[in-house]
Amino acid sequence: MSHELRTPLHGLAGTIDALSRTELDEDQRHYMDLCQSSSDRLLRVIGEVLDFARLEAGKLEFELRPTRVKDVVEAAASSFAAAATQKGLSLLPEVRGDVDAWVMVDSHRVGQILANLLSNSVKFTDHGAITVSAEIARVGGEVQVTWSVTDTGCGMSREATDRIFDAFRQAEAATTRRFGGTGLGLSIVKGIVEAMRGEIAVESAVGEGTTFTIVTRHERCEGGSPAEQAAPAAMDLTGLQVLVVDDHPINRTLCRAMMKCCNCEMVFAKTGQEAINKVAERAPDLILMDCHMPGMSGIEATRLIRAQGFKHPILAVSADVTTDNATAVVAAGMQGILGKPFRQADLLRAVAGVLTPSVQG
Repeated sequence: MSHELRTPLHGLAGTIDALSRTELDEDQRHYMDLCQSSSDRLLRVIGEVLDFARLEAGKLEFELRPTRVKDVVEAAASSFAAAATQKGLSLLPEVRGDVDAWVMVDSHRVGQILANLLSNSVKFTDHGAITVSAEIARVGGEVQVTWSVTDTGCGMSREATDRIFDAFRQAEAATTRRFGGTGLGLSIVKGIVEAMRGEIAVESAVGEGTTFTIVTRHERCEGGSPAEQAAPAAMDLTGLQVLVVDDHPINRTLCRAMMKCCNCEMVFAKTGQEAINKVAERAPDLILMDCHMPGMSGIEATRLIRAQGFKHPILAVSADVTTDNATAVVAAGMQGILGKPFRQADLLRAVAGVLTPSVQG
């Protein structure tokens, strides 16, 4: 279901991204921005529905990595700084206690929680301030983190807070008409927190604001994970050949448009067998391999290509970014996975991550 939903959305989001980088007049740019906003919103809705389904099935996955709590808080605040500024709000990140503590946590899922809460705070606050914070303390052999998002917004009644975490429910019926949304966001937040064996609570008063508080416990660790690689504005891949393997013509067209700035030679294959034949004729410097294709899958094609002695990077491109699929692509001999839908910046970042500096030039 995830694959079937995300694949056409990739065609939509990717085309919008490609068009936005062409010469447009003022009206066209405005319409393009509206399309981009709607595409982003649709992706969020689909993500929420899929996460809700995973929670209901008890199949939500976590990827624990060494993470500095301070970085998670600051990243969340940074993501909503522009939206808060547009409304004249101040958005303040705060970290108290052991501010440099590193813990084992799924930073993506915690970021998802904070993003949902901050999105609501920005949406329902017209004046004042929003604070996203974390208080870090040692409890026994673990690290306890108390995350909170506080705003000076419209607030909620006691009756509304009692049902705010129910699926497909919002605080007021008029909320959906005015702001949209699935009514799943806070239900998903609660589900993720409980799956992490944490606790969540809300305090609110009409006209005064709202505070969401989450308490989680983690294993403490030393060191840290490398910072996410920045997306390069462009890469000079002159003289290199990139083989794109994808059965969908829209996806092949989008890859060509997104890689145009790299000045590389683009070669295309529609099936896994065609990809194997092309590699046998001339080994490319990089392969972008779709995982799900009719007949031979990208994973099977990769195994056979590696069996031919192909040594250059193969990057999986798939709408299925579950842990099982990510593990399978690495086991088959790929260097990573790029999830659909993606934009040009995502593609360039992923390509830069698998090509060695000497190959990139």
